[in-house]
Amino acid sequence: MIGKFDHWTTRLLLVGLCMAVLTSSISSAETTGSMLQKLVHDDAVNSIVFSPDGSKVATASDDNTTRIWDVATGKMLQKLVHDDVVNSVAFSPDGSKLATASDDNTTRVWDVATGKMLQKLAHDGPVYSAVFSPDGSKVATASRDKTARIWDVATGKMLQKLAHDGSVYSVVFSPDGSKLATASRDKTARIWDVAT
Repeated sequence: MIGKFDHWTTRLLLVGLCMAVLTSSISSAETTGSMLQKLVHDDAVNSIVFSPDGSKVATASDDNTTRIWDVATGKMLQKLVHDDVVNSVAFSPDGSKLATASDDNTTRVWDVATGKMLQKLAHDGPVYSAVFSPDGSKVATASRDKTARIWDVATGKMLQKLAHDGSVYSVVFSPDGSKLATASRDKTARIWDVAT
């Protein structure tokens, strides 16, 4: 009987030891990773995106700013100001421009190198999302005004106004840029032909 007891005791000890090792491994996995930079705004940060070459990040904040940061150093390179909360930010495919979507009813297109505003694209309500087309020639925007809109980046001219029955939260171009998908509070996602 003593031998059986010792056998079960040994098994229980081994199971306990395995659990301790497993728990230790999981705990270690949860705590690995080193923070490289801490990028600070004056209020909540709503969105972050890397530049196409990975050398910069842009952040959008409730402090009414978008900031462009150097990834390697954490240095702020540009501070771009809106009149209200900035909801999202997107780099152009070549990384030379930035689109910002704001509760001030605008999307703005900026020159990344200089911080100069190139276009101010107006909606009739807060703008939640802005994205560039794959070739960088267009920007699509999504707004509480129940529309998504497509704009010419060079001229700022509105090319298309796409209506939903509720706020439009998100927009995305297809990889070839020929279609636009929109997501709305009206319980639908819709796919549109960009040209028509």
